[in-house]
Amino acid sequence: MSFVLDTDAIVHFVKADTRAVEVLSPILAREMIIVPSIVVVELWSSAKASRAEMDAIAAFLNSTLVMSLDRDLGKFAGELRRDYRLSLGDSVVAATALSMSAAVLTRNVRDFKKVPDLALIPV
Repeated sequence: MSFVLDTDAIVHFVKADTRAVEVLSPILAREMIIVPSIVVVELWSSAKASRAEMDAIAAFLNSTLVMSLDRDLGKFAGELRRDYRLSLGDSVVAATALSMSAAVLTRNVRDFKKVPDLALIPV
């Protein structure tokens, strides 16, 4: 199985949050990890992250597949955003996961659970 990481999953993992580390560590060791390019934007736009945290995030991202947003994925994300009233970032994460038959690792289950057939794993 493949997994798509939401922004909050990466932030909590890098900060060594117990729950995030317990859930993500075994997955990272053996599965394909996909990070939508919008997650990279969200990570780099954080005003709260320290330089050390940004370095840890950069190192983490080196071990993942960053998925670019193309026209078809953008259209799908737009439909999800419109139909389920998702934020732009969440719609791209959900569209990426559905198009790759992957589960989303997130702490934001409340918003993502609106999308039918989207596999969610709380972090």
